[in-house]
Amino acid sequence: MTQPRRRSTLKIVLIILAIVIVVCCGGGAAGFYFLFTGVTKAPKAATSAFLDELEAGNYTAAYNRLCADTKSEFEQPTFEEKIKARQPKSHDLDWGGSYDNTNGRETAAITGNVTFTDGSSDNERFQLRKEGGDWKVCGNPLTLR
Repeated sequence: MTQPRRRSTLKIVLIILAIVIVVCCGGGAAGFYFLFTGVTKAPKAATSAFLDELEAGNYTAAYNRLCADTKSEFEQPTFEEKIKARQPKSHDLDWGGSYDNTNGRETAAITGNVTFTDGSSDNERFQLRKEGGDWKVCGNPLTLR
């Protein structure tokens, strides 16, 4: 009769072990999710603010959200002309993004769908860099070339 009791104890131990593993994996995944979305929260907000300015026709404010390298490629009148040719109307950014901090240089990439006034829409990838404490849009936003 002692044999069935051993099996019962082993079964209980295995069930408890399985529960502990599930809780640990779930907690780790949730922690990773919150950590990951936390580091992309500010770059995502900067991207959304940039697109909000473009959608409102506030080109000067949007231009000021560009990083120094991109401003050197596009003077403000050229930037405005290219944006007006394909004016964003609305946007929906994806939940995540990517973040990197290499040697103190913080960069991020945020993707989302941008709808234009002509009815077309594109999935865009925005490159950002932290400059002077602020996240700035870099690269070629909305394919300006």
